[in-house]
Amino acid sequence: MTGNDVSRRVRNRADVEANIFDSQSMVDAINDTVVDFVRDTEITETQNTRDVDQDVASYDVPDDYVKMIDVFHDDRPIYPRTRMEIQRVNFTWRSDTGTPRGYIIEDGNTSVRLFPIPAEDLTDGLRFVYVRRPTQFTITNLGQEVDLPEMFHPTIVAGTLQHPSIKVSEWRNVEWAANVWAQGIARGREFRNRPDRRIRQSRTVRTPNNRQRYINPPDNYDFYPIGR
Repeated sequence: MTGNDVSRRVRNRADVEANIFDSQSMVDAINDTVVDFVRDTEITETQNTRDVDQDVASYDVPDDYVKMIDVFHDDRPIYPRTRMEIQRVNFTWRSDTGTPRGYIIEDGNTSVRLFPIPAEDLTDGLRFVYVRRPTQFTITNLGQEVDLPEMFHPTIVAGTLQHPSIKVSEWRNVEWAANVWAQGIARGREFRNRPDRRIRQSRTVRTPNNRQRYINPPDNYDFYPIGR
């Protein structure tokens, strides 16, 4: 499903004029929805390593960073803390040096501050495990595919319908969007936690004699049919 497909399906279910079809507000709504989806499900988990420099406390997060999952120093996990938590137990944490044991996300969610401050250089010594921001849409690239597995594209339609900039007055569309979004988040979390990146779904199909369960549908199975 492309950005244009998402926009068209949103327009068909929402109270929007034709001139919003390719507008920046629609693009922003789609992009915000995609980021919300990966933040909640963490399905775009990835890693980034960088060198640790002696006496340098702060390190920029990757450009496509959305949310931190884990941080490792020298392949050992270190843990997130708040300034208040650290301040309660150590008034000199800003200047202490040693082996980092924790970190703070700071500067408007754009950098990681280690504490204590690293006391030595370490090649590839810092590893971020984080949620990657999918490719964002612009007015000119709405013809590109949504940068998520195909099974979740209808979830993005539903989430965009719930964006504050999109007005939906018909209750059946409001209810549909809420249900599909909630189901998509749940399935996204399952997708993220399964090592084979497959969701074990089932549906009931009627046969002449009984009901059978359809386990592990094909990858292109549309979990959330949308009227066409």
